[in-house]
Amino acid sequence: IGARQVARAHLTLDQMLRNPKENPAIVVLGQLGTYFSKLAALKQQRIEGEAAVAQALGLHRFVARNYVTALRHFSYPQLTQALHAVVEADHALKGITPTRMPEQHILKTLLYRVLQTDLRAA
Repeated sequence: IGARQVARAHLTLDQMLRNPKENPAIVVLGQLGTYFSKLAALKQQRIEGEAAVAQALGLHRFVARNYVTALRHFSYPQLTQALHAVVEADHALKGITPTRMPEQHILKTLLYRVLQTDLRAA
């Protein structure tokens, strides 16, 4: 997702959704929320390099490289829009916002919203 590789992101999500017992939709959504929250905090604090990201998040530099890539592909407004989309998906999964979409479709819609072309221009 962070590299904006649309096909790869959809393939990964499809693979995760094939086994809902090991990858419950609400857990996947929580992981995405955490990911975008961390990215937004890094972007807001202007933390960009691998070493700085690794130190800020307490990660190995190899893992921090993925965050650095995502920071290059998402602006702060895009990250806040992504977080808003995660909250909307969360409300749909929990039944707060009524929907007839199955869990898988809610997550696929979220992925589409995060990676859509219009979001890149923000």
